[in-house]
This record gives sequence, C-alpha cells and structure tokens, in this order.
Amino acid sequence: MNEISPPLKIWGYAFSITALIILVFMIFPNNTDNQKHKYTQNKLRKAIIKNNETSSTNTSIVLLGSSLTRCALENIPQIESELSKKKSRKSTVLRVSIDGLNNETIDQIRFFDFITKYPPNYLFIEINHLNIDDKSSNEMFDILESSLENMISFIKKTLGFSINYEIMISKTSLESPFYKDHFDTVIYSQLLLKKRFVRTFLQNKTANKAYAELIKSNTKIIFLDMPRASKLESVWLDKNQKKKLDALMDTYKQKYGIECWKYPSTMNDSDFIDGGHLNYKGAKKYEQWFVTKFNLLICINF
Repeated sequence: MNEISPPLKIWGYAFSITALIILVFMIFPNNTDNQKHKYTQNKLRKAIIKNNETSSTNTSIVLLGSSLTRCALENIPQIESELSKKKSRKSTVLRVSIDGLNNETIDQIRFFDFITKYPPNYLFIEINHLNIDDKSSNEMFDILESSLENMISFIKKTLGFSINYEIMISKTSLESPFYKDHFDTVIYSQLLLKKRFVRTFLQNKTANKAYAELIKSNTKIIFLDMPRASKLESVWLDKNQKKKLDALMDTYKQKYGIECWKYPSTMNDSDFIDGGHLNYKGAKKYEQWFVTKFNLLICINF
C-alpha cells in the first residue's frame, strides 16, 4: 500500500507558520513578563543603591546567587554583625538570590547594568547556573529553547496558571524546609542523575563586560562554589567538565583577578535539605567559614 503524503507546498506552509510563531515570541515577549521584569529591576536597583549609599568608610558587599546561596548565607544581619566586629569599618551586605537563576534571568533583571553603575567593594557570585549549565551549551539551541519557553509561558497564562519567577532579598520563612531536619532523598536522587556542562568564557559576554568595568572601580569579584553532599560532589561534573571548569577559573583569575572560594571540607548529609541546599545546621558552618575567610581577605588588603 502506498503512503499518501501532503504536497510539498503544505509542508512549506507549516514550516513557515512555525518559524513565524517562534520569531514572534522571540521578538515580542509577553507584556505581563515585561511588567514583572520592570518591577523587579526597580526593586533591585533600589536595593543596590541603598547598599552603597552609606559613608565611604563602610564596606559594601553584594551576593548574587540562586536558592543555594540563600540557604548557605541565610542570616544576613548576623553576617553583617560578625564582619563589622572584626574591623573598624561597618559592613553592609545585600544578598540577591533568584530561584531558577540563569544568564537569561540576569539579563532580564539588568543586574550587571545596575551593579556596574553602583559598584560595591565586593561582589560574590555563585558559579552554579551562571558558569555551569544543566544542559550542553549551544547558542542556536538556547535561542530556540528561549522562544519555546516564551510560548509555554504565554499558554500557561492564557489558561490561568502562574509563572514561577522570584527574586529574594528577604529572610527565609520559618516554615521552610531550611529549618527542618528532614533530608529529601527524592530530590537528592534527581540531583545525582543530572548532567552538567561548563560554559565557555566567550559565552559569558555580558558578565565579562561587567567584570572589566567593575575592576576599574576597584570592586573585588569572588566566585563561590557552593557545598554539596559527598555523593553529589563526586558526580557533580565528569572528568572532562572538571578540566574545563579549572581552565575557566584560571582564565578569570588571569583576566580579572577573580578568585573562586570553595568550602574546604565535605559536609554531612544531615547539613543539607536535599544534598545541594544547606539547612540551618549547614548554613551556620558555612557562614562562620565565610566570615573568617572574608576577614582574612580584609586583613591582606588593608
């Protein structure tokens, strides 16, 4: 039996319509998203200005990361207090933690625009999600995936579903798993199976441009490689990707003097919510280490 296929012209129409839809969503993002981005941009800009508006004798610190950073450096008032105790200069700390952090989100909220305009003394950036992706890096694939995400978001909103997009500059809720002793083995198992890929230096053009501007303003930039449970640490990156990450960190060190801080030992599973996010016990250890290391850095620089 012969199979009957649609005429070539019909396939051409179908392809053209699909391409047009993708193009529309690439060029004309949803208006609701634009309003949300503008609201977040305004909120972020005010927070950065406020953090830097203190007298020149104070030390301004900005932390940029995902929910991993929010959990690891949770008690910002305590961190400020501990940092200020060790020296005559008062420290002001702004933590910008974004759920679902990625380079696209950073562009949408204009973080690097604001941070270069109002540069802090110190900028700490979580390397997860920004220098390491959960998918292989491919520029064309990224463009198509972004367009698809815009289409899905539009459909969800049309059907009445909410879109998760959150920037946190506030304290963790007491009802959060952060304050529980329960270890989420389901999420841990999923984290163990994920493949991760290191981004190339050239793929971080926006960030690199900002780093070049920030060092002109004498901002010290430091990457943070967040703690992971022992099994997750062993499979976080394969051998090839580890080499790529080491090479990338060396490039940033040479070009911009950026160091990468990593907690010096492996924490227990009981210090984590799910093997990636620290709980209240793990956060206390990490915060103490962070304060000690930062104060040592201050002693060297002054």
